[in-house]
Amino acid sequence: MPESKAESSRITQQEALRLLEKGAMLVTVNRRLARYLNSCYTGYQIKSGKTVWPTPQILPFTAWLERTYEQGVFAAYAGGRTALPHLLSATQELRVWEGIIYESRYGQELLQLRQAAKTAVEAWEICHAWRIPENEIAQFASEDTSAYLSWAEQFKSLCLKKSWLDNERLGDHVCELFNTGSISLPEKLIFAGFDELTPQQQSIIDAASAAGATICFIAPPSINPEMKKIAFADAESEMTAAAQWAREKLEENPGSRIGVIDPELTSHREKLIRIFDDVFHPAGILSFKNLQKRLYNVSLGQPLSGYPAVADAFSFLGLGYPPILLTAYSQLLLSPFWSGAQTEMTQRAIFDAAMRKNADMDIALDRFLEIAKSF
Repeated sequence: MPESKAESSRITQQEALRLLEKGAMLVTVNRRLARYLNSCYTGYQIKSGKTVWPTPQILPFTAWLERTYEQGVFAAYAGGRTALPHLLSATQELRVWEGIIYESRYGQELLQLRQAAKTAVEAWEICHAWRIPENEIAQFASEDTSAYLSWAEQFKSLCLKKSWLDNERLGDHVCELFNTGSISLPEKLIFAGFDELTPQQQSIIDAASAAGATICFIAPPSINPEMKKIAFADAESEMTAAAQWAREKLEENPGSRIGVIDPELTSHREKLIRIFDDVFHPAGILSFKNLQKRLYNVSLGQPLSGYPAVADAFSFLGLGYPPILLTAYSQLLLSPFWSGAQTEMTQRAIFDAAMRKNADMDIALDRFLEIAKSF
């Protein structure tokens, strides 16, 4: 349970459900917990004998920030004040980073432009969530650090010029809305699932309290005395340790049910499967066949874009959004899902090899079509 600087109290989940009924807002650490508490509230209402009830205000933290900022945008418009910056979606923000990285002197050296942009966004998020000054980052002199700081400065300048707001600084703008009294807050704000608050989250909660909201935290269930908090050098080391721990527990009690929770399961899914396969099915490393049955189950299915046919379709749609990397053309040329893939397989492979000899990282679509016609 985090210790908030703002005056707050700990309440039980049952007390939180009763406060929701009176108009309180409940903010959860993630979407999964929001769905769970919505389900609990439904059960609470049914148990009370009700057949209809108002929708409770239960939102994940990010959605709460977005809704609050949206209220600020409408309030500024209605009051004739200066318009607030436009909030970028995650996709739009990633695209901005991609453009900055592509145009930089480092862009031509990168083989995975999109992955570099995703990594830069993650670093940008960490720096703002934990209030890490750029001058501290600059002390770690390396080419990667210099590249990131250069991109970050360009990103800030572009957002200022275009009046854009990124998701990583959204919390700071919401704090400003609270501090200036630009929007109204619910009488009670309940927070659930926050084992540790980042400095940015702490500032938001303190600002909400100062603006007049009563802050409550749902107390966690009784702590198991065997619980431990262990730090690892990186995410992969943590995943490997979790897999080894799960195997040890399963060997001790083959009939037990063991859960491993990853809050970033969407992005870590493939890496987790690889690590758990290595630990639970080491013999499978030497096999070229996919494992049909595993001793574990992943609750999150493969994303639609993870299926080859869909991935190739997305790659085709991406031709309308330059810059188009050579790897994208290669994926389309060598794909087995397009018409003529079997009959033209050899010619397409030769064409792909010829294009790679030019050593260009990207090729304009009209230039690609021109080369294809003359090949």
